Amino acid sequence: MAGMYNQQPYPGPQYQQPYPSPQFPPPYQQPKKNSGGKCLVLGLLAIIVIAGGIVGFFFIGNQMTVTRNKNATATTTAYNTTHYPFSTTLEYQDTLKGSSPGWPNQDNCRYSNLGYQALLTDTTVYRCENIHQKFLDGTYEVTINDLGNVYGAGIIFHYNTVASDKHIYYLAMVYKDGKYALQAVDSRVSDQPYTMDSGSIPNFKAGVPIRLGVNVWESTISMFVDSTMIGQKIVDSQHNYPIGSIGVLIENQALLQSASVVTYTDAKIWYLEGVPPIM
Repeated sequence: MAGMYNQQPYPGPQYQQPYPSPQFPPPYQQPKKNSGGKCLVLGLLAIIVIAGGIVGFFFIGNQMTVTRNKNATATTTAYNTTHYPFSTTLEYQDTLKGSSPGWPNQDNCRYSNLGYQALLTDTTVYRCENIHQKFLDGTYEVTINDLGNVYGAGIIFHYNTVASDKHIYYLAMVYKDGKYALQAVDSRVSDQPYTMDSGSIPNFKAGVPIRLGVNVWESTISMFVDSTMIGQKIVDSQHNYPIGSIGVLIENQALLQSASVVTYTDAKIWYLEGVPPIM
């Protein structure tokens, strides 16, 4: 931020003393008309002083305006980078309505004008991954429009294929009974997720859109619902997946006679610019 300059008053012009008159008898007398010249000089000096004051006033006022504007910008930036989503820079954004590049459009994963849809028909769990892009640390977000008749839905992040039909990834899930789970999956070890953190979501409502977010900062993962942090976990070395793709997942506790569907919209990923959230 520009500092204020310590200006010294501008020194007025330095005039020499009048040259002494020659000493001839009779003594030289200064004509009275010269008093008008002195008045003119004094008047010019007064104008210079007034003009300098006006210039100084506008200079200082302009400096104060710049300072205020810079402070306002800094305050706005600090707020955006220290609160969810901890960044002002979007790395990825897709409404998920209609055709969504990179997302599969087959089997139980479908495009629609309402949003991207994941279906359950003859299984209790299904996931849809966008494997065409990989992302590092950041804030991930998607909106679950309605849980409908499924038990749970969530977002996949840092997904990787590590062997034939073997995968590692993180999973943030919300359930119809108001519970949440932050999980890690390593199918080389087990197809069952390892739950790192779980609990209840404050003021949860299953029949309304749920804005689900996760923030990944090195080994710390924080989970959010509607911008409010609900859980946080420091990942151990066995479940440290620093990069990967995104996706969605739906789950039921048992097979249903009719198909279950969840619609997702507004997938976003922000670069990480602020400070890690603290639970």
